[in-house]
Amino acid sequence: MAGFFSSNTILPKNRSPFYVFKRVLLSKFRFNIFDFIETVEGIGIGTHVADSFIKARQELAKLFHIQELHDEWSLQENQKYEYNLDLLQDGIARIKQRQPILYEYIKSFVPLLILLNSWGKDHIYSKFRCNEESVFFVSSTELKNRLGDLYERSTITRAINMFALIGFLTKIPHTELSDELWEIAKGIHGGRKGHKLINFYQIPRYTDNILTEAEQVVTNLLQHGMSNVGKITKEKIETFFGKEYALRVFPPTRIIEDPPTTDHFEDIPF
Repeated sequence: MAGFFSSNTILPKNRSPFYVFKRVLLSKFRFNIFDFIETVEGIGIGTHVADSFIKARQELAKLFHIQELHDEWSLQENQKYEYNLDLLQDGIARIKQRQPILYEYIKSFVPLLILLNSWGKDHIYSKFRCNEESVFFVSSTELKNRLGDLYERSTITRAINMFALIGFLTKIPHTELSDELWEIAKGIHGGRKGHKLINFYQIPRYTDNILTEAEQVVTNLLQHGMSNVGKITKEKIETFFGKEYALRVFPPTRIIEDPPTTDHFEDIPF
């Protein structure tokens, strides 16, 4: 990027390369670099507007080797998902060896778990977080469309409940959502009778502690006759695990008392 500046260019001190590059472009050429990259690379074609912007940032970072485009929080969240995906793909044999009971219980749902982690990784957005971790939303219909005939939609819903129970996924209670996320939930719901509010999800790093706890939960499930996800019910969870575990799967919700204030949802990166 050095050749881009003239010998008379005075560079601001303590500013990132991206800041300097952006200021020069705006002052000399008067155009938006992100729009330019989206146009040249065709990034925006057939993609969500928020996804398009994120991909343009990534392309700019690669072109000019600018690490500053990625804030530390986003990098950490990305690394978490990368770790999980490596474990679920190349490292699945490790789970089979160390947590054999867990492996046998979840093995048919590993493709779904991989998709959930991939979706979370592709939709890291700094505005959408809870307790300093990223959150995302994806419908069972979308998951079904991407997985084809692998599962029925009802099975996907039951499997997600199982993941929440064993600690592989967290359903964020609507009572803990930020005002912005709550407005989005209300907007997507649209006040339609008979429709449930969407769930926002978080996925933890699958550490040894998480895997060990999941193995223990699955062992208890089997001991109490819940040999598959179709046999897991709210009543059984409360009876054999207690209310705390039931809240993992069926978190408290909120009543929509007023219409959403958000009018435009095109910037929702889901």
